[in-house]
Amino acid sequence: MRKTYLLFLFCCLAASQTLVAQDRHVIDDYGTAFLNSLTNSTVDLQDDWSFYEDEENKLFLIDFETIRHNIQDIVVLNKANDEVIWEESVFDLPVNSIYELDYSSYPKGKYQLELRSINGVLKKHIEIE
Repeated sequence: MRKTYLLFLFCCLAASQTLVAQDRHVIDDYGTAFLNSLTNSTVDLQDDWSFYEDEENKLFLIDFETIRHNIQDIVVLNKANDEVIWEESVFDLPVNSIYELDYSSYPKGKYQLELRSINGVLKKHIEIE
């Protein structure tokens, strides 16, 4: 009876270690790809659903909850001369915030919205007509 119990206990421990190892592998693969996307270069989020433009109210909405980075600053650059035309620190905002960027005062042209974190920059190209 004791040998059966010890054998059962050994099998349970071995199985649990295998499951934990698989979970770690999945997390490591995801985490590595995620960190590489930030640390190696900027990430262009043109087709990301984290951004929504409300053309009627001239607002650009950024859903922080769908972005997997802790954003520190939001910067808007004029693409004609790479001049920073607006910048705001958003580090203190909750991670489930929806940020509203009012672009009603911006002249027509091409702009780049940058969400800057410690690990890198997320970019979104904007054209105001």
